[in-house]
Amino acid sequence: MKETNWREGGLARIWQYYTPPARPSPSELGLIGRQIEKKRAEGGCEVLILGVTEEYRLLCRGLGIVPTLVDFNAANYDILSEKIGKRDEKFVLSDWREMQFREEFDVVLGDNALNVIMGKDHEKLLGRIRDSLKKGGLFLPRLYTRKPGEKVSEEEVLGVLRRIRNQPERVIMDASGAFMMAYYDFGKDAVFYRDIWDALAKAAEKDDAVAALLGEIEKLGYKNSEFCLYLPEEGRFEETVGRFFSKEGVMHGSEDYLDRSRPVPARIYVLRKQ
Repeated sequence: MKETNWREGGLARIWQYYTPPARPSPSELGLIGRQIEKKRAEGGCEVLILGVTEEYRLLCRGLGIVPTLVDFNAANYDILSEKIGKRDEKFVLSDWREMQFREEFDVVLGDNALNVIMGKDHEKLLGRIRDSLKKGGLFLPRLYTRKPGEKVSEEEVLGVLRRIRNQPERVIMDASGAFMMAYYDFGKDAVFYRDIWDALAKAAEKDDAVAALLGEIEKLGYKNSEFCLYLPEEGRFEETVGRFFSKEGVMHGSEDYLDRSRPVPARIYVLRKQ
């Protein structure tokens, strides 16, 4: 497979192979939709989406909202519009960390936006998001977080893969959280897709279950990829967020693969600008 260069839209090209929790689930979209409706009842529903997440765009269309989308790469927008089109939305080409909006939006949505931006830039990004919101506006980030001191052994990863060896469609749902924590580089504070691939390819040499799923994992772009994710520790993340927003709650989807006891749970924060 060609190198998956996310800066050139490579990840967008293979995004069709990803399932929740890498993407928002139906129950999570329901939770987010209700928060938008509550904000609309307060008198405003101008929505900013960090990125070009298909599910968020379709959610806004269903609610009769014309969102503004911001992405650093127009290719991502083009690729992820091939199925759903570009109607009823506005696209702005910008790095999220350099956005220049001033109190224009009532709600900001971001799916994994705080995972693809490394921790050293979180304060800058959160400041831009705060500036973009009107007073009382909501930021509803969906992101992966990790528990303090959390670790996962490679044997745990292999155990999950053995269990789903005949269900390749469940790789993301059941195994991706374990992948991320087992191969997390705590020195660089990120998990690199290529490190995950290298470890699993080596394990596949001795484990038939891993070998049976390796093709599915390669399809997800882990091989020869530059992509990495930052997984904030929950307490430290909330401390940082608290400098910019008031936390009103944390929401969780109800699907089995979103069980909060799993490694790297997906969480949706309800944050309000004061």
